[in-house]
Amino acid sequence: MFARTGLKPELDRHKAEALWPVIAGRNIAAFTTAVRVRETTMHVYVASAPLKEELGYMKDVLLLRLNSHIEGEKITNIAIH
Repeated sequence: MFARTGLKPELDRHKAEALWPVIAGRNIAAFTTAVRVRETTMHVYVASAPLKEELGYMKDVLLLRLNSHIEGEKITNIAIH
């Protein structure tokens, strides 16, 4: 039904945003101030510069985890702010 109405991309976007605490873990999610998905990029805003650096190293792993949870390669990049 979602595919026929064109709402599937919007549903996937919301699902990806809601999955961030599961993908990154509760400790990292506690320092995350916002998560937004625009087109195929997930924008993650964090409150800690060292955490931003650490997440930069983990981008590939986080991307794989995220896409495996949302069934397919819907997110192609994670931008850490």
